[in-house]
Amino acid sequence: MLRFRVAAAPAAGEDGPDQD
Repeated sequence: MLRFRVAAAPAAGEDGPDQD
């Protein structure tokens, strides 16, 4: 589940803790 979120984070550009 977390892996799927990480892959969708950069795609969405909203839920990106790594980008913050």
